[in-house]
Amino acid sequence: RRQEVCDAAIQDGVVKAAWTEVEPLIENSDIVVFSLPPDTNARLFTETAHLFRPGQVVTDVSSAKENFVRAVYRSIPKGTIFVSVHPMAGSEKGGYEVSHKNLFKGMGWIVLEDKASDVYSEEVAQELADMGRALGSRI
Repeated sequence: RRQEVCDAAIQDGVVKAAWTEVEPLIENSDIVVFSLPPDTNARLFTETAHLFRPGQVVTDVSSAKENFVRAVYRSIPKGTIFVSVHPMAGSEKGGYEVSHKNLFKGMGWIVLEDKASDVYSEEVAQELADMGRALGSRI
């Protein structure tokens, strides 16, 4: 949301591109991770669902999932994939300036299966599990 944070993340090599607006982020990403407070995630997904495209992956890292999952199942466009994860890590502090690369090292990483849903993908679930492993998490 702040240009100085976007600039710092690019300069630090954490990301290749960053935006202060959510629309270009969604339009330019293959995977979109919702990592805001749960109710904010649900509201933001509902407001932006029309921007998602077939084959694009949506995930979240919230601990409380009910409202977000309900919003996703209600609004997700046909062909968009949704797999939820729950990294068992975090901090009481927020913001880029307190982030660190070892946040997930040795921590639990839960990938939620929803094989009954037509927006779930076993392949994407495996890729998200692999992402957790790459960050040093226990799956």
